Amino acid sequence: MGWQTPLTVFASIFVCANAFSENLANPFANFTALSNQEEECRELAPGEERTVKEPHYSQSPTQVPRAFKVSRDRANPKQFNVQLKLVLVPHESWRKKIGFVVGEPGSEEKYKAYQAKYEATINSCFAKLKPYLTDEKGHQLNFQITTDPYERSVPASFVSIVDKHIRENSETWSPTTDCNTMVHEILHLTGLVDGYQEKWLRMANGEVRFNCRSIENGNSMMADSHRLRPGKDKPSPYLSIHHILAITRPRCTRDNVYMECAKNAYRSSSDPGGCLDVPEKCKDKKWPR
Repeated sequence: MGWQTPLTVFASIFVCANAFSENLANPFANFTALSNQEEECRELAPGEERTVKEPHYSQSPTQVPRAFKVSRDRANPKQFNVQLKLVLVPHESWRKKIGFVVGEPGSEEKYKAYQAKYEATINSCFAKLKPYLTDEKGHQLNFQITTDPYERSVPASFVSIVDKHIRENSETWSPTTDCNTMVHEILHLTGLVDGYQEKWLRMANGEVRFNCRSIENGNSMMADSHRLRPGKDKPSPYLSIHHILAITRPRCTRDNVYMECAKNAYRSSSDPGGCLDVPEKCKDKKWPR
């Protein structure tokens, strides 16, 4: 069989995975009937890990696709190591700029160099922001990002790189995406939801979309990541214990306030059924602390 670039291989996998997910007979079975809540809600022991692979929103209890591995550090039990594999897929317009043409001699090397450059940039961003990826109880997240398409121990997430200024999301970046935005979007890949009041997207009646969302207050990477100025601001928590638990106990839905609040993150009052009933804490001015 002839050589295929990682781009074409993983693009095919991405399409197949989504096609399979769309046809799940009962998409919520993954985290309700089939999950053992005693086990899923148990605290990780030092050195223990959990792996999450939920490429479709209907598989995730927060309704955000996620794929990662999390483990508790042996030497520092307050630290959780979060591993993600990103398959960066350059859009056609951007491929031309970096000289990446599928099938041409040297394309594989150019693609590997492209991936390696992004990997270095992303890990540098997380190194700068690590002092702020903590909660009020002193827990810390340590992110380890790989772009190696042949790494099999960590589930993959796909990110398209487009050659234009865009409003980024967890699946689409531009070549100029800044550090704070990268970290915010990668946190989505662990299942965290947006915590800001939507300003740009509007419904037919003129009201902003997602107006059922629980708004996160105070310093929060999921509400206003650009409030943080790495290197200038003193280290302080930009996450809460609820964020940490959503990542380290990703399938724990029993008495989980964050999962309950997340139900409204992408709902609008004009949706059928309107805003869902959620705990009062989700509406608290101090949420998520």
